[in-house]
Amino acid sequence: APMESYAKGTQFHPSYLALRAWVRTPSIESDMNLLPPYEFHASVSPLIQMLRKGHHGVQLTQEAWDRLYTWIDLGAPEHGTWREIVGDAKTLPWRDRRNDLLKRYAGIDEDPEAIPSAARFPRAATASADATKSRMERHTTDAVNAPIVPTETPPRTFDLGDGISLVMRPIPTAAFVMGSESGARDEHPVTPLAPLTPYLMSATEITNAQFARFDPTHDSRLEHGDFLQFSEEERGYALNGPEQPVTRVSWRQAVAFCQWLSKQTGQPFDLPTEGQWEYACRAGGDLAWLSADGDFSPYANLADATYRKVDSFEPWSLPYGAIHPYRPAAESVDDGFKVSAPVGAFRPSSLGLYDMTGNVAEWTRSLYHPYPYQEDDGRNRLDADGPRVVRGGAWSDLPRRARPSGRLPYASHQRIYNVGFRVVLTDANAPHGDSNATVAAATP
Repeated sequence: APMESYAKGTQFHPSYLALRAWVRTPSIESDMNLLPPYEFHASVSPLIQMLRKGHHGVQLTQEAWDRLYTWIDLGAPEHGTWREIVGDAKTLPWRDRRNDLLKRYAGIDEDPEAIPSAARFPRAATASADATKSRMERHTTDAVNAPIVPTETPPRTFDLGDGISLVMRPIPTAAFVMGSESGARDEHPVTPLAPLTPYLMSATEITNAQFARFDPTHDSRLEHGDFLQFSEEERGYALNGPEQPVTRVSWRQAVAFCQWLSKQTGQPFDLPTEGQWEYACRAGGDLAWLSADGDFSPYANLADATYRKVDSFEPWSLPYGAIHPYRPAAESVDDGFKVSAPVGAFRPSSLGLYDMTGNVAEWTRSLYHPYPYQEDDGRNRLDADGPRVVRGGAWSDLPRRARPSGRLPYASHQRIYNVGFRVVLTDANAPHGDSNATVAAATP
């Protein structure tokens, strides 16, 4: 569109809005406090995550990657200058005056707001067999594992002090198939696994209150707000309620919590391996509501109508739609939560586990190694280097990104806004490496 007509009302191209939806950046009124490292790192943007997995066979050049990372680091703008936003008439006189002063008094003869001609790049994508599969075929839940009959063994409860307890549910193990041939390329080849060593898993994700027994200084902080947000919750939505799942804990901190918990109870607590996590998620029952058109609102806190809505607050309230909704979400579903919900707010699985899908994503013990998966090939050692796997999706994810076989890699020292963890209790001789290994700098 011509610049003058396009600039009216600070409009945005549809192509920009479509791409912008898949990156995480600060908003117009973000948290004004000092942010932790990696808060808006490119690795937490779904766009980068999908491209790294080989989305529809796309292969980017190094220059293309650099441009994407730079764009995200700059806050993912569409407009590079005010001229593109409000038009020539309102900007060129001031531009000319500024350039004249720069040339006269600083000897600088250049226009910092000049708009360069758009460079064209060769196509950097290749087709793949994976890309020809239909959306429904790629995004529905696999049905290769039958639900497991829950055990009659009662749960175990551990007292953490100060009225805080931890409930562990027994997981009856059986042979199962791990992974998905219809998922991303890091989810296959599928792996038939023999029954795992019996274990117990925490009924919920570890809460802020539970984690505070280990590290009372930790703050899960808030998720940044949308527009002109001034409220009791500062500029965002609180993630630090006592019953909300703890977030912004690194893998190392999660491991340190397990080691502290083991010392307090005399029991060998751990993070779940990928095998333990996926088995518990699949074995818990029917996951048909994860399909593209399923109503997940009774079952999981995922990206829904409430999450997509752009909020503004008094005295600057704007009508809905004044700022284009920019978060991908299932708008026909409303689970009622903008960010993480208190644990246990949704229906449990038949094994008594809450929020295996959605709410917050969860660290596993496992290194991000390719499949076929093996419990005893070194990927589950605590003293190995490399990114660790996060599972389960969060309140900010569409159902297709929260499937039981979905995997994401993050650095072990990285603290992510929508990632927490749960714990397992296994036999000390369980086949996943050295339970007594320690992690360098595994401190709060």
